[in-house]
Amino acid sequence: FQMPLLFDTKVLFNRMNLFFLMLWDGFDKPLGQGKLTGHLWDQMRSVFAGKGHKIVTVTRKPLSELIRSQDAITSPFWNIFDMNPIKISFFNDDDRESILNRMPSHTFEPGAITELFNWSGNVPILYLTILNQIARELPKGNVDNKLVNKAASVVKESLSESGILSTIWDDCSAKAKEAFCYLIERSQIKFSDIGVEERTCLIEKGFIDKSGSNLNCSCRIKEQFVEEMKPDMGSMARLFESWENYRTNIRSLLEHRLSHISKFNERLHHLVGRAIEDIPERPDDCLNNLTHIEDIALDAIWFKECGADKRISQKILDDWKYSTRHSNPTVTRIEDEDRKIPSDRTFQCRLLQLLTGSITGFTAHSKHVSKDTYLLINAIHSFRNRTEHTDGESIPLGVAVSALMLCIELLACLEREIKEET
Repeated sequence: FQMPLLFDTKVLFNRMNLFFLMLWDGFDKPLGQGKLTGHLWDQMRSVFAGKGHKIVTVTRKPLSELIRSQDAITSPFWNIFDMNPIKISFFNDDDRESILNRMPSHTFEPGAITELFNWSGNVPILYLTILNQIARELPKGNVDNKLVNKAASVVKESLSESGILSTIWDDCSAKAKEAFCYLIERSQIKFSDIGVEERTCLIEKGFIDKSGSNLNCSCRIKEQFVEEMKPDMGSMARLFESWENYRTNIRSLLEHRLSHISKFNERLHHLVGRAIEDIPERPDDCLNNLTHIEDIALDAIWFKECGADKRISQKILDDWKYSTRHSNPTVTRIEDEDRKIPSDRTFQCRLLQLLTGSITGFTAHSKHVSKDTYLLINAIHSFRNRTEHTDGESIPLGVAVSALMLCIELLACLEREIKEET
């Protein structure tokens, strides 16, 4: 993902009147890291907009859900993409017929074709991998259901070891995972037994399909993979008894806690949820958005407490000046600013400390926001400084989880204190 190369060659391409196609596979990662600026995307638009050049992105989620940086999301660069992206879904009858026709040396019995569907759910990567395994075991000849079953079992083990099945499973939310385990236990459930979001997620990923008013497991490979994991999903002791268990299951715990909180502020909720998705594999990346989380939270707090003009009342300022035995730099500065709250977030944290009475000698004047909210904001601000000035030190998983828990509980506080205003 070397963007500077593109800009170095921009003039050359224009002068030679050439058009080029860029394919960005795995685009989830650079967007998810949140390190590419809005200015960079603006430059990219100047290269592509109105030209004959094309970009094709490949992601597991829509671009709008992947852009992490608040600065980047406002760039007009994203307007150049088709609003109706091509979705790679399951193979249909025509797809399967076309694929099998590419294996003229093999004859598939009806039972073999049925088992291909039962094992793969027509999910492309599973369907094609099973066929490749069949071709390795039988270069040509008649393919029956026994051979398909044997090949599928080998594929399940190889995809488990490679982490592909884990990646597909981890793309599901904690609630979707629970819904699928619930279905496995009962073999079949009513369509209305699980929520819309969980149902949609599992159907799109090929775990389940609809038959009349019921839902069934649609992919034996995924069913067996999850079935083998179930003993590790049963009790608190098994979930967290070892560090590896903790690494595996902590994301589900964070997702469950976040699900308790309403999306009263869609953007803030999305940023916290997106950060959780980087646990446990990318603890350094998951905290890249603390700046945006803090900014959005503080803006919402000041709007709630001080109104649109974000100005401390004269009555509060007078009380602070009266309460201060010695000159307080925060009080002095807000008076110098004519009571207008400046954009400096460090100063805003100190001001919130005074407003909530979280410092000795100052009475709380906040009408809505609590001391707990100040403590959480202040802690997140410290973590924000830690991520901006790493000095080459990586962030341990446990530390990253602690910061995310702070963000989740900040959401919970704000839901109680300012929900009706957002």
